[in-house]
Amino acid sequence: WAGMGQDAYSGDKVFREALELVDRHFMAVSGWSLVTMLFSKDLETEIERTEIAQPLLFAVQVALVTALKARGIAPAAVLGHSVGEVAAAWCSGMLDLATATRIIHARSTQQEVVRHLGSMAALLLPAEEARAAIAEAGLPGIELSAINSPRSVTISGPSESIDAFARLARKKRWALRKLNIAYPFHSALVDPIETPLREALGTLKCSKPAIPFLSSVTPEQDEVTPDATYWWENVRRPVRFTDAVVRLAEQPVDLVVEIGPKAVLTTYVRDTLRSVGNQTQVL
Repeated sequence: WAGMGQDAYSGDKVFREALELVDRHFMAVSGWSLVTMLFSKDLETEIERTEIAQPLLFAVQVALVTALKARGIAPAAVLGHSVGEVAAAWCSGMLDLATATRIIHARSTQQEVVRHLGSMAALLLPAEEARAAIAEAGLPGIELSAINSPRSVTISGPSESIDAFARLARKKRWALRKLNIAYPFHSALVDPIETPLREALGTLKCSKPAIPFLSSVTPEQDEVTPDATYWWENVRRPVRFTDAVVRLAEQPVDLVVEIGPKAVLTTYVRDTLRSVGNQTQVL
């Protein structure tokens, strides 16, 4: 959101220095400044573009993690939702900051191609019921793009299909909220960017994680390699966030902290932990 990070940047030295370090890496690959954009008077409209929003979110996440670490708060394990996996992979030690910044630039820039090709909606149904609802609707191109909690999913597809599904949802009394996103993330409509994204990413420098990285792409795997194939699947496959949080519940963790400018995932995390009888506090 326009305004995010400004107070922290102005008032916290560690946050500011971390964000400026990300900015130097980002300018090297993009030619424009995240810091300048953060304070732009045009950000209210610019931030609707994924090539602006995603790098800014990444920079804020890196700066928040760094500022918390300076206060003695460091993670024992990390996970991310969709684009948040890039910051999580950096946080785990699998990617250095320059590599993670290059990924966020390539990922966000390539996805700009699919702007206005479709949209997304949040649907308050368990995954299996949501799949049945999609099948019942019989509308072209709608996919389950994220499983967020045991009772909540996101759907993605052509705008006309999402609009028609919303009308059906009203009739069926399914709780649905169309998202203010002009992109059909995690659906077949992004398939044309596979080759350009892989080429833009090329060979990526990565290491073993210093702390567990719990994948939302392949949560059943104990280890992942964050190469170009992984980041393409991160864009294309459904976000299996619920399964990743269930894996988190298996870790010796007594507090979960959402790293971001707004609490978007906290309810999903809390619902998922409760579903497996875990009372870990979520902030």
